[in-house]
Amino acid sequence: AGGLRPIMVPDLAEPTAEMEQLSDTITSNGAVICHEGVCTRQRVLKESCAKQIRQIYQEVQNTGKVAFEVFVEGKAYCDRAYYDFPEKYGSGEAKDYVRSTRNVIEDMETFVAEHIDVLESVDYISADEALREKLMARLSEVSDISVTSSMEHLIEIAAPDVSKGEALLWVLEQKGIEPEECVAFGDADNDISMLTLAGIGIAVANAAPNVREAANYITESNREDGVAMVCEKIMEKNDVM
Repeated sequence: AGGLRPIMVPDLAEPTAEMEQLSDTITSNGAVICHEGVCTRQRVLKESCAKQIRQIYQEVQNTGKVAFEVFVEGKAYCDRAYYDFPEKYGSGEAKDYVRSTRNVIEDMETFVAEHIDVLESVDYISADEALREKLMARLSEVSDISVTSSMEHLIEIAAPDVSKGEALLWVLEQKGIEPEECVAFGDADNDISMLTLAGIGIAVANAAPNVREAANYITESNREDGVAMVCEKIMEKNDVM
């Protein structure tokens, strides 16, 4: 066999130094695809939809219980409040991740208005379950969007044709690789389309229940290097070093 050809599908937008060493990256939940650091495909929200999404946020903004971040050209942008106090919105365990991957915008309202026609993805972030339910109800009134989540406190919104599975299929087609030849790993709802597309979909042990149910196999948790364990086995089988 020809060995591993990794395609990175992270839950952040801007590639890290480690990601740039990979041939292909799929970011923003599938909205952006890059090859060797160069964007090869991009899907953005319709301007009318983006305006509705912004309006819904403005309706609850004064509660102080929800943050708002947007993705433009593969980069994530958030306001100062979320960057400084991610724990307030449910991202306490990921505060270092937030601060290392987000670009702070002091005037988020102006920034969004200036980029309203090029938004790849928008996130509502809230630790308040009742508020999240209210936001989801309002989003159900907006057409031509897709809504998913990588963590309980996140509501992630993109164009209707955007998903990790759809993006992965596009990359595979460009490379002449059949989905049956692909192995995918995941832990959250936004990974399900990718896991079900791949010939072998693998969930880590600490994945959400519906993600484990969608997977073909379960590996150890991410804290126990479950993904690395499977990759090592594949490499050994294919004699790849």
